[in-house]
Amino acid sequence: MSLSLEGKGLKLNTRADIAPWLDIDPTTIEEIHLGGNTLGVDASYALAEFLQKTTQLKIADFADIFTGRLISEIPLALTAICDALKDKTTSRRAQPER
Repeated sequence: MSLSLEGKGLKLNTRADIAPWLDIDPTTIEEIHLGGNTLGVDASYALAEFLQKTTQLKIADFADIFTGRLISEIPLALTAICDALKDKTTSRRAQPER
């Protein structure tokens, strides 16, 4: 199963903003695509909690998710997301385009 918000132009600031999109069973998610939206710190924490529960995740595409964010927000949000993914063994490494 795939979760895609790609290109929707959403400004997800809070847990409440992202909650409706995460109202699915995380154990069924193989791909997640969030590019073209912007995530704040609280929304990123909620996303991280969701990602920690995934068991089948193979692809996580987070291109362009901090556009318009303060530089001070990005390390906190990125740390939460990366910490949630660091022990995943099902994901595939992105291959650079040639």
